[in-house]
Amino acid sequence: MAWTRIALLLLLAALPGVARSQPLAEIERASATLHQQNALPPRPAQELLQKFRRAIDWQSPRSRGAAQFRTALNEALAQFWQNPAAGLAQQVAAQRFLVVMPGCGTQCQVLLLVDLATGIAINPDITTGLGASFALNNAAIIADPASEIRQLLGPGGLATPVQSAGYVISPQGTLQRRFAIEMR
Repeated sequence: MAWTRIALLLLLAALPGVARSQPLAEIERASATLHQQNALPPRPAQELLQKFRRAIDWQSPRSRGAAQFRTALNEALAQFWQNPAAGLAQQVAAQRFLVVMPGCGTQCQVLLLVDLATGIAINPDITTGLGASFALNNAAIIADPASEIRQLLGPGGLATPVQSAGYVISPQGTLQRRFAIEMR
């Protein structure tokens, strides 16, 4: 009986799509849980915008790690202030962190944050090939989310392995990794 079960599992794993769907479903479950656990109560846009700074504090020692991306960060902040209502909905996580993702090579992006309340630029040293998902009223950020991985899946799987990772932004702007799931 046990050998039959093992043979069946091996057969299922060999079928196209079966082995790949398991990590993808695991990524989706972990992401949904992380988002549920880190939801923030909505606050009015005007209340948030009143507390935001319009410039990055490049004199702060905490901004040094992001200094090599100074141009991209300054441009992203200027673009945010051109239409702050749209920026809040599309570019801000955890009600105060502007998410900026400049390129760092072919299919590579660096995830950077600007703390709009303090003006500090933060480089948490996270790279992604497929982008990130985040929301204004949530402290979770998912690097290489399942929705983007799904778009790359072909009949032969992925050309290169992808690691989806879930992070939570602390009020100080540090990111703590809560999960990492590799998909091949």
